[in-house]
Amino acid sequence: MFVADADAHYNFGLMLMQIHDDDQGAEMMYRHCVKVNPRHASAFYNLANLLYIIRGNFLEAEIMYRRAIDLDNAHLAAICNYGTLLKVSL
Repeated sequence: MFVADADAHYNFGLMLMQIHDDDQGAEMMYRHCVKVNPRHASAFYNLANLLYIIRGNFLEAEIMYRRAIDLDNAHLAAICNYGTLLKVSL
């Protein structure tokens, strides 16, 4: 698989989330993206948001936020949302 394939899946996941059409489909797209390109910080971030906000899966969301931050330590949205998740889950 190619990085372009990862980007296409990422963009399709974004579209599905924005139109609130298919959260399961968006999750599948993000998971495919990070499988093909395990350095795609924004895909890990969006997957974390979906897991945290929609699914209520704090444990897996924490792992995904952490991965996004590890890949891009300047990803402010990931840092902020990760902090919020930690605060809420205490």
